[in-house]
Amino acid sequence: YNEYKSYLRCMEMITNMQYSKTIGLVPLIVIVLLMIHIFNNMAKEPQISKSEKSDCSQKLSSVDLSNLKVFYYEKTGCSIHDVTVILLHGARFNKDTWKSLGTLDVIAHNGYKYLALDLPGYGESKGQGEVNPPTFLKEFTDKLAVGKHVVVSPSMSGSYAIPYVFSRPSNLVGWVAVAPVALSSESVEEYRKLSMPVFSIYGEKDSFVPAIKKHISEIPDVKEVMVPNGSHPCYLDNPHLWHSSLLEFLHSIR
Repeated sequence: YNEYKSYLRCMEMITNMQYSKTIGLVPLIVIVLLMIHIFNNMAKEPQISKSEKSDCSQKLSSVDLSNLKVFYYEKTGCSIHDVTVILLHGARFNKDTWKSLGTLDVIAHNGYKYLALDLPGYGESKGQGEVNPPTFLKEFTDKLAVGKHVVVSPSMSGSYAIPYVFSRPSNLVGWVAVAPVALSSESVEEYRKLSMPVFSIYGEKDSFVPAIKKHISEIPDVKEVMVPNGSHPCYLDNPHLWHSSLLEFLHSIR
């Protein structure tokens, strides 16, 4: 809308401009270049239509994996980006944590798809099937035919995410490490070889900080954010910082 007003203003200036010696061609050239710049930016910026905004719907779904029914929230509609955000959770939480915190709404209304799941044995994903954490995410993403995606892995879910990340699937385009466990399951040298973009966020008062600094900080393409006075689930201490930092990282994914 602001760009459109700027355009109208430019047109008004051109209409009212008198082609005299006092004005010359330089101001006209500047205005034309400004208009070109404005419309180039408008073309690059993805837009969500009114119909798409009204269709940012969330639904509860499930999939059978290894004799276990895994439940997850998924967002359909209003997607302008081709990246899906897969949200895992810590041991004291489940998929509803992201819903109540507002994270799912933030992701959806910024044009991203998401899959927020209950890991085996948590929330609604309870059953008798045997689960192999190192291969679980590959089975999950393969079964749902997930395209380009980013994995968000807080705390306990690191035991699922880290083996998956270091298997380097071609459609995994980013990792959001929220003080995950099992960091030492890979050597420091392996972290230094990891080429994908990584966003690491942790609380200032989290006892995991030394392990994070030893391993994740060695990743070449890592952005790190410390939540002041934050605890282990630092996203609860400062949801605004969590959401703004997450979106900044997602927007940087190409």
